[in-house]
Amino acid sequence: MTKRRGILVAVSLMFLAAFSVWFCLVSLKNVFLTFVVYYLICCIGVPVYDSLVLKKEGFNAMLNGLGLPRPSEKLLLLGISHGLIIYGAMLGAYFLLKSSIDFAGVMKSVLSWGMPVSGKPLIFVIMVLCNGFVEEVFWRGYCMGSLLPAMSKTKAVLLTTLFYASYHMVTLFSFFGVSWLGVILVLVVVTAGLLWGFMRSYYKSIWPSAVGHMFATAGYMTIFLLI
Repeated sequence: MTKRRGILVAVSLMFLAAFSVWFCLVSLKNVFLTFVVYYLICCIGVPVYDSLVLKKEGFNAMLNGLGLPRPSEKLLLLGISHGLIIYGAMLGAYFLLKSSIDFAGVMKSVLSWGMPVSGKPLIFVIMVLCNGFVEEVFWRGYCMGSLLPAMSKTKAVLLTTLFYASYHMVTLFSFFGVSWLGVILVLVVVTAGLLWGFMRSYYKSIWPSAVGHMFATAGYMTIFLLI
């Protein structure tokens, strides 16, 4: 595969993944379909099918290609340390700003997506265990890993972050509108995407970003439990 074709394929897959969230969650308002199409098919199915079926790689080769070599203690500690900072910052911001945020509007959007709010604890566990890790496998592991041979590290990080932030922008604006808070939260997502992207390129592993992303998910899901 030529470099140009590799870039085109990666960009197309990133666009389809971002579009699937908008279409299934915001347009169709179906959270179950979003899990199936985005998480199972796009984030897990595509990388596994490409590695094991199309490229005919072994399981270990697939893991290495996705940035999942055997994790070192240093990488895990890096993920935990910056993840705890993110988690603490999110909860601190919640308690500081909760009186000025329309959480009723947030819950209205969540309910309109078919989210079973009565099962909040179960949703919390599923999201914390799956969301961060699965997204890192796709965005920083698979997509960015596909771009790195064809372009500079900086360009690969920026391009991946652009698509990664795009569907977060749609969901955040559906929660808070195009407001100062919505814009700030989108910038926070962009910053996190850049941080995790550069971590992936520097350490050649997604373990630090995957662990940190899990704590970030735990942060907003803890807020989900509190509201």
